[in-house]
Amino acid sequence: MKIVVPKVIPELNYAIYILFEHILGLSYQIELSESQSNSVKIYLLNGNELEITLDSWMLNPSYNKDFIPQKINVLDKKLNPFSSSNEVPVIFGSSKLLISDKKIKLHADFLTSSFFMLTRWEESVLSNRDSYGRFPLYSALSFRESFYRLPVVDEYAEILWNMLKFLGINQERKTWHFRFIPTHDIDNPRKWRGLHTLLRTLGGDLIKRRRFGSARRSWTSFWRTWNGKENDPYDTFDYLMDCSERYGWQSHFFFHCGGSHPLDREALPPSHPIVRQILGKIDARGHSIGFHPSLRGPHE
Repeated sequence: MKIVVPKVIPELNYAIYILFEHILGLSYQIELSESQSNSVKIYLLNGNELEITLDSWMLNPSYNKDFIPQKINVLDKKLNPFSSSNEVPVIFGSSKLLISDKKIKLHADFLTSSFFMLTRWEESVLSNRDSYGRFPLYSALSFRESFYRLPVVDEYAEILWNMLKFLGINQERKTWHFRFIPTHDIDNPRKWRGLHTLLRTLGGDLIKRRRFGSARRSWTSFWRTWNGKENDPYDTFDYLMDCSERYGWQSHFFFHCGGSHPLDREALPPSHPIVRQILGKIDARGHSIGFHPSLRGPHE
């Protein structure tokens, strides 16, 4: 398969690599066009051709918020027999699609659109931030145009593959294999650490929430835990590992290691006897141990 590009553009080469090599696993050669062109042309061994019209942004990339589309187009399934989705968002380009036996001309610029979604460069040029300094979802184009739940780049790759199959490609696509990896964030490893935790819980049940049944259950749970009649309510580590081992999985436990922020109050340091005992149990059974940071470190 030969891919002819209008000029050397790193952004374009990256998008081509992700879609055709990384996702689809196809082999190709890139060549420069001998004539002025605003499109990428993909030639198969049988001479058939897929042409993708490039948006002007890709021909001269500029990372400026003014180049973020305000509205998107939609590739409707009625006009696009190569997609399983009813509507495919077209971030750059138009929804025009021309199909013949030997050539498909796609005016939806899947390459520029994929680069936009993969690199998330809109987050670097928009100043919107939440109270934690993060880029908020509501500022993203995908949220404003209601396609943030769709794996857009994967959808583009599927359409391109179906187009290449229609044109008679002689290659097989990559087969992806997936593994299930259960992860567990451990913010508070024990509910009952002493009398102070019981008094705090009872105070919340009786005074704040006014739930007398909850207070009775809290007392019963505390008493039975401290007398060894049942496990602490938060001690589900053996159960989680049992579930994973039943299916041949390895659980990954990420411990919140404490800090100075009020929301870190329930976290315990790895050196605490309770945590050390849990870590030893997890390690002995061959599961994975990690940590997740606090909201604010102890020295900040």
